[in-house]
Amino acid sequence: MKPRKAPGPDRISADFLRSTSPTIIKQLTRCFNKYLDAQRIPDQWKKSNTVLLFKKGERDQMKNYRPIALLSQPYKLFTTIILNRLERQLDE
Repeated sequence: MKPRKAPGPDRISADFLRSTSPTIIKQLTRCFNKYLDAQRIPDQWKKSNTVLLFKKGERDQMKNYRPIALLSQPYKLFTTIILNRLERQLDE
C-alpha cells in the first residue's frame, strides 16, 4: 500500500493500516480469511468515490478531467494478498 494516498468511502487510509496495532491486524486477518472461505467480499468494498482530476486545457471542458476511483484501502490490501497467493501458486 502506498503511503499518503486518498482513502475510499470508508475513510480508512493506507497510513492508518500501516501503523495499526497487531490486535487489529489479527482481526483483519480473521475477516480476510472469512471472506476467502465464503468467496465473497463485503458490499461496502464494492463502492468507490470518484473524483475528477484536472489534466490541462480549459477548466470548463469535461474532456480535460480524468476520473479517479477511490477504493477502500482494506479492499486493496485484500486483493494484494489474493494476488500474492495466486502468484505463489503459479510459481510452484
